[in-house]
Amino acid sequence: MERELAPSVTGRGFFLNTTMNTLNSIGTALVVWAVFSTPLAYADITLSADLAKQVAAAQGLLTDGKNAEALTKLDEIQNPDALAAPERVLIEKLMTAAAIGAKRSDRVIQSTRYLTQSSNLSAEEKWKFMEVLISAYQSTKNNQELISTAKAYYNSGGKNPTFRLPLAQALAIEGQYQSALDELAIKKKSDLETGTTPPEAQMRVAIYANSKLKNDAGLIVTLKEVLALYPKPDYWSDMVGALFRTRNLTKRQEMDIYRLMEQVGQLADDEDFLGMMDTALKVGLPKDALRLITQMEKGKSLSADVKAKLTILKQRSQSAAADDEKFKHTQPRSGNELAQMADLYASDAGFAEAANFYENALNAGDLKYDQETRLHYAIALFKTGRVPQAKQILSTIAGPTPTAQVSELWGLVIR
Repeated sequence: MERELAPSVTGRGFFLNTTMNTLNSIGTALVVWAVFSTPLAYADITLSADLAKQVAAAQGLLTDGKNAEALTKLDEIQNPDALAAPERVLIEKLMTAAAIGAKRSDRVIQSTRYLTQSSNLSAEEKWKFMEVLISAYQSTKNNQELISTAKAYYNSGGKNPTFRLPLAQALAIEGQYQSALDELAIKKKSDLETGTTPPEAQMRVAIYANSKLKNDAGLIVTLKEVLALYPKPDYWSDMVGALFRTRNLTKRQEMDIYRLMEQVGQLADDEDFLGMMDTALKVGLPKDALRLITQMEKGKSLSADVKAKLTILKQRSQSAAADDEKFKHTQPRSGNELAQMADLYASDAGFAEAANFYENALNAGDLKYDQETRLHYAIALFKTGRVPQAKQILSTIAGPTPTAQVSELWGLVIR
């Protein structure tokens, strides 16, 4: 069984499309050449009468779209090894075109390997056939030969950046993860220069390679890019996992990740709910815990163990919520108390009131958790439909902090 490419969390594969589509698109020009060129176009080639007749017959079959028959006709040529080099090149070109049309990857490989090693072709022609050969190896999942040919292609001056992707995938499949990322970096640079949107498959290979290298920093960067273009649940799942593996997270930062999880639909199983409730209580937001408890009790059937945990959490949450209600009737005297008041209203879905308190807290200044207050303010604005203002606040949060990372991800939600 072929080794499967799977990401860190979701288990989805990262195989590229290995059909003959790439071969067909590249081979179209070769087929046209084979059909409409004649031996007379090659002044340095002198064909015997029998060989010229066989070539003409093969061209006729290609014209009619009878590729398999054309390949069979070319196979009738006796002792091709005895042909002069220019004659052999002509025959192998025809065979390549017929094999592409007939979807015979084995025959494509056989002919193009000869052509890529021929001294009778220009560098430009060799690159064309090396591209076909790379695609044929991709179609047959021959990773070792693909890697060797693709590297030779680029080392000899081949320019087409398209083949960086199958090269990177083959390297990743073979366990050469950093080399795969190096190839993807070259491809990414080319994409930026040409304004090309990177295909999803390209990003999936980067996700896989970073996951295997346990490079969470690189994984988060890649996931941000893929979520901006292809915002699928599986990628959010991987992102959340990478964020939680960030070192030295505070409980407040963990709570912000849980909030993001909930927003993008990644708060799914009992463990996630229980984790968020426990964290909410630890950071002084019992109304969040009570809201989640209600959701769980109205949802699917719960195990006896989960029910017992919910009972304890509910008692703790109700007691803490009563104290919070008392605090709501006090007069905040500092920016930090205003921010705390705002958090309590946001925890109880009072986002309009929360937004006002966050704004006043930021105006007061000297905040202990300035970035977090800005993030929470942006979320409150978003929840009340004030998207432009929310985006503006998010733009003020920067730096290599977990809160800044989460803010960037909220930017993918708030747009």
